[in-house]
Amino acid sequence: MCGIVGYFGRRKDTSFIDNSLNEIIHRGGENRKEVIEEEYYLGFTRLAINDLNNAASSPFIKNGVILTCNGEIYNYKELACELKKYKMETTNDTEIIVNLYLEYNRNIKKVLDKIKGMFAICIVDKEKNRAYLIRDQIGIKPLYYCQIDENIYFSSEIKSFRDIGNYKFLPNYEQLFRILCYRSTSNENTVFRDIKKVAPACYIDIDLSTNNFSQIKYWTYPEYEPDTISPTEIKEKMGDIIEMHTLSDVDISTTLSGGLDSSIISAVVKKANRELKTFSSYYGVPGDETEKFEEVKNYLHVKNEKVLIPKEQFLSVLDELIWYMDEPFADPAVIPLYFISKAISKNNIKLTIMGEGADEVFLGYDKYREAYDNDNFNFINFIEKRAPFKMEQLEKMNPSLYAPFKKELDDIVVEYRFDVEKRKDVILNNLSRFDIEKMLPNLQLMRADKATMANTIEARIPFLYLDTISLVQSIRSTDEMSIDNEKQLLRDAFSDELPKDISQGKKQIFFVPLDFLVDDKNRKVMIDKIEKSSVVNKLILLDDKHSFFHQLNSYQIWILYMISIWEEKFIKVF
Repeated sequence: MCGIVGYFGRRKDTSFIDNSLNEIIHRGGENRKEVIEEEYYLGFTRLAINDLNNAASSPFIKNGVILTCNGEIYNYKELACELKKYKMETTNDTEIIVNLYLEYNRNIKKVLDKIKGMFAICIVDKEKNRAYLIRDQIGIKPLYYCQIDENIYFSSEIKSFRDIGNYKFLPNYEQLFRILCYRSTSNENTVFRDIKKVAPACYIDIDLSTNNFSQIKYWTYPEYEPDTISPTEIKEKMGDIIEMHTLSDVDISTTLSGGLDSSIISAVVKKANRELKTFSSYYGVPGDETEKFEEVKNYLHVKNEKVLIPKEQFLSVLDELIWYMDEPFADPAVIPLYFISKAISKNNIKLTIMGEGADEVFLGYDKYREAYDNDNFNFINFIEKRAPFKMEQLEKMNPSLYAPFKKELDDIVVEYRFDVEKRKDVILNNLSRFDIEKMLPNLQLMRADKATMANTIEARIPFLYLDTISLVQSIRSTDEMSIDNEKQLLRDAFSDELPKDISQGKKQIFFVPLDFLVDDKNRKVMIDKIEKSSVVNKLILLDDKHSFFHQLNSYQIWILYMISIWEEKFIKVF
């Protein structure tokens, strides 16, 4: 795992070359390497997980191709067997991608049809005078870009762009308001006016002679072709996928919440005879999951470190977090993950395996139960129930910024056929696909990347491997539900590996006690800052804002406070 930065253009930007890598050194400072030419620059800083003896092998240069990659290609050994005619200089997956590119006559689409993993890649092809910025199919790894003056810049994190000459960060109010509506920005936009994301399953194709570029989608979600599948087959396939994610030359940890997904991962890793230490968060208040994760720890006979989330550090840690997250973040689960990642790092462990995405893939949330039970499913109502602010509130708060969000919802209804589809299993499958395509990349996966990499930890996500997606597309979605439980097939698959009340017990949403953390003292501090925020005051156009702010619940205060401290950290000029 690592961080990548660079630019393409006519103007050599020495300030960006000097400073941009330093901004993301927390992503892995063990080795750094740069390729500097008059018309382009590629920088790389590495956290060595595999191929420890060739730690400076990226950017990799061969036959006029320069490639740098942040992430892991999990099927690289299989691909290496197909490319035996190429003499390998390293055992690094970066070199495999270059060899594939040469094998397929520099056809980037054919290369992307072959690789599976989590990745953000930059390729410069000197022969074709083209460059490519590529993001993995699900969007596990972030990749940002912007065009400023004569250059196109890219980076694993937005903060690198503050080192572009005299460039000033400016707010994108439409995307900021979208967070109030939807909890996150879109697949292609950020809360910064000029800064974009490479969308999941897409690449940016850049003509280096003109710096003209276009975004091209290279992967589409597999077709839903339901069949009967047994829990035994699910266990075998998921076990292989999770075990594949343990391949490394360093120690492994798991984040153990006591829920089904992290417990399955811990059980499979332990069974693979890997030395394993688990890490769990707790608050010391009623409702946390201490009993559950301790039960799993004892059942699996694994080491566990309990990480207390201290209430007195709540506000100060948000100030730290916003810098690492780059954008205001609407998921409070980032707090325990940040503390757990700190603890993992203090134990000199570089790798953790997480259960993110299992609920979206195997239909684990109550919201899927709602769609399963409802014969007249309405997507707009479904979203409104889960929006941070109610629709009628949002429309009054800022009608002009609400309008594009409402249009987006209407477009989603058509795109996923929620307006015409009547088959319950298809509706459930489309809901799952919507969450994986539109929500996960900008919320849970951004949290997983930024909170772990802030502490120089690699996070792997086996439930979002491409083979996992293909597997569930062959399962009838209604078969994943039972009268008693969601995610029933996955529960049955691993029932003999876990305590019964973990494998068959009701799901508990990951516990973050915001009402406990946002007590009267913290609430006052947070509202005071919100009221003084220029950005918040441009987002919310109500007459009596003071009364409005004081009537907000803890979660709404959290979101607006995150916007306020983001403004302090990043916004220089309005």
